[in-house]
Amino acid sequence: MESNRKYSEEFLIKCFEGCVNNKTEILNGEICGCYNCLKVSQTKDIVEWISEPNGKEDSAACPNCTFDSVLSSNYPIQDAEFLKEMSEFHFES
Repeated sequence: MESNRKYSEEFLIKCFEGCVNNKTEILNGEICGCYNCLKVSQTKDIVEWISEPNGKEDSAACPNCTFDSVLSSNYPIQDAEFLKEMSEFHFES
């Protein structure tokens, strides 16, 4: 059901990979976006990092809602529609 999405299902699935093992990627930018609370934050505001069981690097926890649904500025996080579609696709599907 692709319907009225701006972003393709394939793109939203691929972007999901960006919320895991992302500490280096997040810290390389000044902002990050959360598709749980739909807020864009300063990376310096992240205070919690989640240790992943795969032994790779930590994942960011959102400084607003503490969910691990944080993406770096390598993704179109400043587009509110992107965060909304990520949320709908991953939490409501």
